[in-house]
Order: sequence, then structure tokens, then C-alpha cells
Amino acid sequence: MIETGLAAVSLVSLLATFAIGSHWPLVGDSVLMHYVVWLTGHGFAPYRDVAEMNLPLTYISEQAAMTVFGAGAAGWRLYDGFLVLAAVACSWHMLRSRGSAAGLFAGALFATVHLQDGIHMAGQRDLLVTVLQVAAGCALLGGGFCDASTSPETRPQLRQFGIAGLFGALSTAAACIKPPAILFPIAVLVWLCVSGRKGVAARRSVAVVAAAILGGCVPVLLCAAYLHHFGATGAFLHDLSGLIAYHASLERRSIGFLLGHMWSPVLPFLLLAALAACTRARIWWMPTDTLFALGAAAGLVSYAIQGKGFPYQRYPFLLWVSLLCGSRLWAVLQDLDIAPNQGSQSTVRPRLSVTATLAALGCAIVLMAVFLMRSSHFSHADPYADLRHDLVARGATPFDRRVQCLDTAGPCIGAMYEARLTQTTGFLYDCYLLDGSKPVVQQQRALLQQEWTERPPQIVVLTDSNCFTGARTFDKYTGWPWMQNTLAEYDVLLERHPVQPLRLWSRPEQPYAYRILQRRGARMPQ
Repeated sequence: MIETGLAAVSLVSLLATFAIGSHWPLVGDSVLMHYVVWLTGHGFAPYRDVAEMNLPLTYISEQAAMTVFGAGAAGWRLYDGFLVLAAVACSWHMLRSRGSAAGLFAGALFATVHLQDGIHMAGQRDLLVTVLQVAAGCALLGGGFCDASTSPETRPQLRQFGIAGLFGALSTAAACIKPPAILFPIAVLVWLCVSGRKGVAARRSVAVVAAAILGGCVPVLLCAAYLHHFGATGAFLHDLSGLIAYHASLERRSIGFLLGHMWSPVLPFLLLAALAACTRARIWWMPTDTLFALGAAAGLVSYAIQGKGFPYQRYPFLLWVSLLCGSRLWAVLQDLDIAPNQGSQSTVRPRLSVTATLAALGCAIVLMAVFLMRSSHFSHADPYADLRHDLVARGATPFDRRVQCLDTAGPCIGAMYEARLTQTTGFLYDCYLLDGSKPVVQQQRALLQQEWTERPPQIVVLTDSNCFTGARTFDKYTGWPWMQNTLAEYDVLLERHPVQPLRLWSRPEQPYAYRILQRRGARMPQ
């Protein structure tokens, strides 16, 4: 009865998740990466022509998603829904031995957390990383690596090595999007080697690790082919120690902040689930539980390494820890004979165990309801419509390369993408141009100055976005005399300060203001 009820709650939550988010606009990091992909299809080479800090597989996957699901907001919601469904399906598969609703419930909890994190989180890189990792976990289960009841000597070697290669390919693909994700396959492979028996199984463990490493070469070679196609290998290698490393150093949070936000959406549920598990500590610990624990630990360390505390960066941890909690809670239910019994002979129902288990499940249901209610109030308005209209009204047309954005988190790149306008230069984020004390910033400034001088933009969009957490201001180039003198050659055509707050996540925020500047002497249609 409880199992059926939880399955019904999970399905309703998933349906509500997709219904609520189906009409959201394309915003945040996704529109920026969409624009880079669009530029690479119209004469720009990544890293060589476009100043970017994301890794190649990010753009390969972005291009694939845009091709399959569509390049607009609706297509991106479909892609996001596909990733969520894949995460839920993998969760169900990995927890099916515990109960038919265990994985479904854990996946639904993760899906609603993702939804309430905000519209910016749709199709995020770390969501794809999470799906790739749990898919790799499913591969391990399919190969019997986590099945303690199956002897390694009885498994077909060729199939086992092939699945190990698939695990390596999927988990390395995740690391080719976010490098800290490499901790997950390393931890799992070490665990498999340490837990292997001596003799034939030990030798086979070495072969399995070799197969996983060989499989991991596939996404690396795919990235190399992508860079070679654009002639950008040298530029990318240079950026690894330059712009990419500089981006990783910006706006890092304290350990206290990171730990405080790591599990904040589901902390009450995690505490109650831990209490329920402790009350029945004698319950068997399955090898899959070790896999979930390793995934959660790797996700936690990855979150700390990235250091910025963005909600989507905790996704690998949240899904793996949800799976671990689901596994332990359903083990308690089976042991207490509340859920359908799968081998436990215990009919004793200690009051604390029953109370803690039902409280944990009830808490998760309440949290899912709160998350759905919160996300139903997010804005559906297109935040780029005004600027897009202003640019088109002033004669900006696709491929003319007349417009240059001086923006990071404001509306400029989104408006450029929606109107299919090609930038004058490949510098999309002025966040990397502000701190003149850094050598990499000085280099970026010199490159932009060279491109600007060779092809001066006719229109400049200047926003008051000032990197990540800096105070909003249009006067953000006070430490860069060349840019100040250059902007003095432009006249301000208009300045807009949006008055309607946008609610794109848990709290409403005032949209960034922008100015449209026109170069003196430039003739633009009105």
C-alpha cells in the first residue's frame, strides 16, 4: 500500500514538473552556449575566435541537443525533460531490487529539486554530468560488477570488458564536461579492484580497469577531433592555463558557504533518512549502496573543487545521495515488513524505526509539494525581448557583425541569439576584461583591442552587469583607459532600466539595465 502510494506521488510530481516548466524561456548559461554553437556554425572557431572557458564536449553535446530537440526555448525544455527522465529511469533501474517505487521516488525528489532551483538550471552541464554518471552506474549493474551473488569467474569476459568500456566512456564523457567528475570513475574503479578476490578475479580486475580506460579514450578522441575540425587545438591548450584557469579562480565561495548550500534543499529529509537507517543499522549493506555512497562523496568533493556554489553544481551529489537514502529507507521498510517483503523475516516494528522512516518519506513528499508550488510562480516572460526589439529597430541584421556586447549576465547575448545577430568580435563576456592586474586579463584586453581596431563595431550594448557578484554599474572600465576613450567615441542612443522584476529562481530580481551606443559617423537605418 505504501509502495503504491509513493509510486503515485512520484508520478504526479514528475508530471507536474514537466507541466510547470514547459513554457519557460531560454535563459542563463544555456543561451550563452547556444550562441557559441551558433557562432561556430557561422564562421567563428571556438577558443581561436571565441573567448570561451567551457570544454569541447560541452559544445558537442549542446550542438547534438539543439539538432535533435530544437534550437529554441521549447527544444531546450524538451532536452531538459529528456535528461530528467533519463535520471529517473536510471534511478529506477539501480534501485529495482529494493522495490518498484524506490528509484522512482528518489528520481522524482531530484527532479523537483532541479525544478525549484530555477529556470537558469534547464539543461545545465552538471545535469548532463549527473545523467552520464548514473548511466555509467547502470552499466556496472548490468555487467554484474555490483552483484555480490554472482561470481566473477562465471561472467562472460567479453561482455564484462565491453560494459567496463561503456562505463569508462560515459564517466569520462562527464569529466570532459566538468573535469572534477573524473573523481567518480577513479573511486569506483579503485573500489572494484580492492573488493576483488585474489587469483583470477584480481587479474580480471586489472583487465576491467584497462577496458574502462580504453573506453574513456573515446570521448577524449571525440574532443580532439572537434578541436582539429576547427583548427583550435593550440588555442584550447593555451586557454587551459589561461582563460579557463582564470575563470575557475573567480568568485570562489568559502567552505562554510559550500557546505551550507550543498544539501540545503533536502536537508530535513537527509537527516530523517539517516535517523531511520541508524535505527536499523543491522540491515544488510548492498554493493549498490557502496556505489551510491562513492557517487555522493565524489559529487561532494567535485562541488567543493568547483568552489562557486551554483545550485546546478550540486546535482551529482544530490542524485547519488537521494539514491542512497532511497535504498536505505526501502531496506528499512522491507525489514519492518511495511513494504512488500523481499527476503526479510523480521516482523518487529520498533516505534522509532517506523516513525523515522515514515517521517522521512513524508518530509520528502512535503518538500516536493513545496518545490512544485515555488516553481509555479517563476516568470514566463522573455527577458531579452526589449533589447532584441531595440537592436532590430536600429538596423542590426544577421551576419552584418555591427553589434558588440559588453556584458556578462545581462540580456545582450540572449537578445543577439534570439535575433540571430553575429557579434563584431568573439569576446562574449566582459567579466574577463575587468581586473587589469591579472596577466590573462591583460592578454584578453590586447586581443579585443586588436579586433576592435580592425573592425570597429557600429553599435555597442553596454550593460550594468559587473562580473558575478560585483555591484551593478555602467562605469566598470575605470581601470582600462583604452576602453574608456573608445566608448567616448560613441553616442548613447537610449538607456533602459527595466522596472518589472523577474522571478527566475527562488527570489525575484531586477533585470540588468542596458545602454545602446552608436559610433559617431556610422549610418544606421532607423
